[in-house]
Amino acid sequence: MTLPASYEETFRRFDQEGGRWLATWNWAAFVFGVFWYLYRGVWVKALIYFAVIFIVSAITGGIATIPLWIVVGVLANYDLYLLKRKGTQLWDGGGVAPNAVPGVTSPAFSAPSPSSAMARLTALDNARTQGVISDAEYADKRQQLELDAERERKLGALEDMRRAGILSPVEYEAKKRDIMFETYQTAAPQPAGISLNK
Repeated sequence: MTLPASYEETFRRFDQEGGRWLATWNWAAFVFGVFWYLYRGVWVKALIYFAVIFIVSAITGGIATIPLWIVVGVLANYDLYLLKRKGTQLWDGGGVAPNAVPGVTSPAFSAPSPSSAMARLTALDNARTQGVISDAEYADKRQQLELDAERERKLGALEDMRRAGILSPVEYEAKKRDIMFETYQTAAPQPAGISLNK
């Protein structure tokens, strides 16, 4: 099943955080709950969330139902991301992005390990083998993963230079922005007749 373009933009935000969770909102998941999960193929979490909502609602007399639906609306995009990008129905331990929750101090940026893109590539191969994604989706995602792997390699080298004291914090941040912008330029479609490269 092909996803709307809005999901790809949300997935790109998760990718930029090294595959970690960011607070996003999904109205369809909020309104339809576990049925949205079943429709999108995230059936394991649909069963888990249904059980949790049923048990908590029974214990609280239905008082906690709305907050639980809100939680589903907040988690849905990331749960779908884990299925489509990492090939897992459950959680992968990617953690929470430092700037995901307002008021939480963001620690120094840590580039994802070089193996994370390879792990996602393996998961992508598995998803194609299992028929979760089509060959066309596979080709698109593989190209994105190759760009991600190159970005991760560059960010890892940059982080090593920062730790070694070769780069000041200002130089580090500037070079990091350059790498992220370069990745965006490569990934973004260019209008016909316009070249970003000189």
